[in-house]
Amino acid sequence: MAGLARMMKTNPADPAEVQIPRLRDDPSYAEAAALLIAFRDRLALIERDRLIADLDQHLAGRAPESDGEANAQIRVRLAELRAAAQGSGPAPVAPKSNAAAPSAAVAAGLAVLAGEPVPVAPGHAERVGKLDRDHAAIRAAITAQTEVVDQLAGELTLRYATELRPAWDALQLEMYRAAQELSRSAARVRDFRAAIVAAGIGSRSDVLAMPNVRSPLILGSESQYDSEISGWRRILETQGILK
Repeated sequence: MAGLARMMKTNPADPAEVQIPRLRDDPSYAEAAALLIAFRDRLALIERDRLIADLDQHLAGRAPESDGEANAQIRVRLAELRAAAQGSGPAPVAPKSNAAAPSAAVAAGLAVLAGEPVPVAPGHAERVGKLDRDHAAIRAAITAQTEVVDQLAGELTLRYATELRPAWDALQLEMYRAAQELSRSAARVRDFRAAIVAAGIGSRSDVLAMPNVRSPLILGSESQYDSEISGWRRILETQGILK
């Protein structure tokens, strides 16, 4: 909160004096988002390893020279996956956290990121079983951590929006005042054109040219209750921006 107050400088109602904060500048949100990214990255690796295990099992006991077209393509795919696994570096680990104790689902996901349980049985069923358990744990952790990130984002958005409101309201009022002047100017143009017509001067749009703009027509006049600018004024009054 103090950090945003410093960003406001001297006048929190002057948009030129306000630096809009980013969610990721908040340490709690950045930490929660980093953990969510780590979970998603690990999920992708688990799904890759699960596919490798299934392709290994499919090709077990099959000689390459007896491969048909389908198995030959499977061997190519398996080689690509193994090369990617070797070149991807260490699996993502959980970022250091100073947050309170996580939920059970997030705690289980952290255990997967930490490599627990460590031993992986060599048999296909056991190997796939561990990958499936890790996959389920990480999916649950992603769901739980997404809720944490979304809640933090909502809280920060409300806080920042509240603190930015004076500058926002100042811009709303500035825009409305400009619209008022445009409406009055449009009325003067209409009155002048009506006086020209009343004087019997025919239409000479080649001389008395006017851009074909819709804004003055849409705004209408403040003397008309159902005009857009009158409705605009009532909304600003209801919001307390125009008093």
